[in-house]
Amino acid sequence: MNENIYKIPTINLGTLEKKIERLSRRAAKLGSPDVGMEILEGYEDVENDDGTVTRFYQVRVTDQAPRLNGWRFVARLQHLGEGAWSCTQVQGNVIRAVPGESVPERFRTAEPWCEHCNVRRHRKDTFVVARDDEYKQVGSSCLADFTGHPSPDSAAQAAEYLIQADELCAEAMNDDWLGGSGGPTLLRTEHYLAYVAAEVRRNGWTSRSTDPLRATADCAIVTMQLVGKNHYTSDVQKPLERDWEKAQRALAWVREELAARDRLGDYE
Repeated sequence: MNENIYKIPTINLGTLEKKIERLSRRAAKLGSPDVGMEILEGYEDVENDDGTVTRFYQVRVTDQAPRLNGWRFVARLQHLGEGAWSCTQVQGNVIRAVPGESVPERFRTAEPWCEHCNVRRHRKDTFVVARDDEYKQVGSSCLADFTGHPSPDSAAQAAEYLIQADELCAEAMNDDWLGGSGGPTLLRTEHYLAYVAAEVRRNGWTSRSTDPLRATADCAIVTMQLVGKNHYTSDVQKPLERDWEKAQRALAWVREELAARDRLGDYE
């Protein structure tokens, strides 16, 4: 079971799902189990200074790495220096582990050689496979002999898709990943209502049906966003103390009085 859990902001969730689905289709063409992602129950809301709220969901990559004749893929080792092995200097490795797998420390500086044929070559990549607690480093040309699998390259590629899915989740934790993929903008209720009160105080109440371009609800959001970016003009101002007080009274009325009523009118 993959235990890597990632906190993904709502704005990135849609794009992440599409990219994982694309990897899943590729894996299916190889005859491997689908690569998927699981959104765990619950979420966390983080309030921002501009009154918006960033909602984070916990996500993990599902499914397990393919197995070859009882061996499972653990990681791909990318050897630095274009795979060159030196007798005088041990190169470091970039380890791309399958989600949920831990890689023994020795592979971080392992030379690019194969523990099946015991031959050192100029390799850019080798693979780590495991059976129970036994780990082996194997070259790509020896995968078939070592595992007895008729198509080890396909299985290696399927494992690579799992690695890519895990890396996508790690990247999607950043708010500005790919510029954001859309999704709902969440607002802190009291903060937003203070801007609504300020808009009503200055320009009166305007419904969306009366004027779709100057609706109070929308103007309050625009002003709130501009203030959050420090774009102040004569028409863009922070709410006054009385606006905050009115917002608090409105919320209290809704949550205490209206919530206790059995029947509500359309306006309520």
